Amino acid sequence: MDLTCFGVEGGIGRLYDLFQQNFSRLHRVRSSVDTRSPLGGAQALPFADRSVDLTCVITTLEFVEDPLPALVEAVCVVGQGLLLEVLNRRSLLAVRYRASEKALWQDVHFCSVGELTRLVRLATGACRRSV
Repeated sequence: MDLTCFGVEGGIGRLYDLFQQNFSRLHRVRSSVDTRSPLGGAQALPFADRSVDLTCVITTLEFVEDPLPALVEAVCVVGQGLLLEVLNRRSLLAVRYRASEKALWQDVHFCSVGELTRLVRLATGACRRSV
């Protein structure tokens, strides 16, 4: 099995960790994982529409000024699947981060489940896709 993984804005480390946790045969594949990192951003991914099998948006929407354009872009480039990993506004982890008073967490926008659902519906409508 050959994998081509691209990391945009944050690299491939977390994506590789997900593969390692979920695919028991990864040790056989490791040497064939392509980890090129093209230039791009969440709102302007350097891929054509429906050209990527799986798009993983991992703790990204919280840090962009407007999460909707980033989500629209992710929906447009994906061909088969979209994985969203966000910090739920109501989770204990999000509460702890906000209470930490660290500058990094003060401007972060944590989504609720309802807000994320609304964003996904808007994004799929903008790209005329279903999830």
